[in-house]
Amino acid sequence: MIRLIKLVVITALLLIVGSGVFRYMLREKNTIYVGVDGYSAPFSITNDIGELRGFNIDLMNIIGNALDLNIEFRIIPFSSLERSLTNGQVDVVIAPFDAKDLKSGDKYLLSIPYYKNNIIIVRRNDETSNEFLEKSENKSTSKGYCLTDKPHVLKFLRKNFSNSKIMIYESTEAAFKALYTGNCIGVVDSRSSANYYITKHKLKQLNVLDLQSEEHYHLYRVAVSPNNIKLLHNINRAILYAFQTGQLDEISNMWFSRSISVRYNKS
Repeated sequence: MIRLIKLVVITALLLIVGSGVFRYMLREKNTIYVGVDGYSAPFSITNDIGELRGFNIDLMNIIGNALDLNIEFRIIPFSSLERSLTNGQVDVVIAPFDAKDLKSGDKYLLSIPYYKNNIIIVRRNDETSNEFLEKSENKSTSKGYCLTDKPHVLKFLRKNFSNSKIMIYESTEAAFKALYTGNCIGVVDSRSSANYYITKHKLKQLNVLDLQSEEHYHLYRVAVSPNNIKLLHNINRAILYAFQTGQLDEISNMWFSRSISVRYNKS
């Protein structure tokens, strides 16, 4: 009798454990692990209690909903994100690094772009100069252009506006303060940084002009493990779905107060 009771108890325990393992394995199949750094505002931000927010976080959650996948984020230092994908620590990496700097192929696959980060100029509404709208710049100006220390922005200004005064500030906040106090004609910055700052601080009375350049822009893409081509195709489909349903513009307007600049073919 005692042996029978023991057998029943052992069998029950095995069923319970087995059921738990099965559910865990099932969860694993429907889960993708996404690497983010958590400190690249406004793409991924970590608050004081470790909660993740940001444009990339919202985008991956939209992708997860579209594909019926559970998204689990893993916070990884920015410099280690690429390595975390190649060593199998995560299935996907999403971060604001330029796809042109990534060598896809054996190490990882790249999705269609989800964000185009071009250069913009922000000016006060009372600024009437059309200098940035002219095809060439040959005139000097008494005021300079404010920017933060971003090499590609500085390179763009030096190439296209060599006669203009350039003032480099330590932060976006300092550059915008110089604009509001009349110390510069405009703030030149990346689309994401300037628009996020404007949105976060609810700044008014500003005009934002996109400066289209074939050289000075960044395309952000999702990086996927090379052994998961199916996942890459599904992510591409989900990004297109988010664009077609307006969800991509919705989160862009929430974080940047502007629709996304990247566009896709109707096909």
